[in-house]
Amino acid sequence: MKIGAVNNFTNDICDEIELISSEGFDFVDLTLEPLFSSNIDSRQVSEALKRTGLGVIGHTSPFIPVIFPLESIREASMSEFFSYIDFFHEIGVDLMNVHPSLNGSLMSENDIFEKNRVFISRVNDVCRKKGITLMVESVTKPFNTPESFERLLKGMDDVKLHLDVGHCHLNTDRDLVEEFFSVFGERIVHLHFSDNFLNQDNHLPLGSGMIDWKDTVRKLKKYSYERTITLEVFSKDRRYLLHSKKYLEEILQEVY
Repeated sequence: MKIGAVNNFTNDICDEIELISSEGFDFVDLTLEPLFSSNIDSRQVSEALKRTGLGVIGHTSPFIPVIFPLESIREASMSEFFSYIDFFHEIGVDLMNVHPSLNGSLMSENDIFEKNRVFISRVNDVCRKKGITLMVESVTKPFNTPESFERLLKGMDDVKLHLDVGHCHLNTDRDLVEEFFSVFGERIVHLHFSDNFLNQDNHLPLGSGMIDWKDTVRKLKKYSYERTITLEVFSKDRRYLLHSKKYLEEILQEVY
């Protein structure tokens, strides 16, 4: 199992790569966000990755209005995503995520699904041409269950699934982690871990919320998951992130 961390996108990317590497992580879940993602030198980022030996996974913003009712806004949003794909290709990324958009104001649920399907299909077409595998992250309702992902990804069998375990525990009485793995199995290629109190996406350090992480890891073992896990812990004090890393490593050693 490889454990990674998300870069602080408000800081210099190369500095973040150096820091994450020095903290003993296996890879950076490199996130690009609007306003902070322009004029980044891909050659410098590539050199930093090569120098540190750090792996990299591409992470994109969930806030770009890709399903906005106005076509002009949707097309501008697509252009932004295409620039992300170009950047990730230049630095050697072979796995990139997108989030189903929840920004479907004044739209029916069917329209939200269909416009998201168009968005995912278009991004996937460009990713495939660049040699990048696309994965879609589980988020909140209506894109939080295996059934919703079967509907969302119908006919797009080469698109993979990125399971956010924190999201799987929000406002539900179902074991969505177990259900996702039972339905999608090896199609799940990446995980995000962060803790919460089961009602908001708090991005807390592991062990500080109400998620049973030992039980979660037992499920990973049951389904022979041995890929990548990103600790998506947001705190100004990085000791909470490093605590989460040690906490997870101890559970993995015990369970696996």
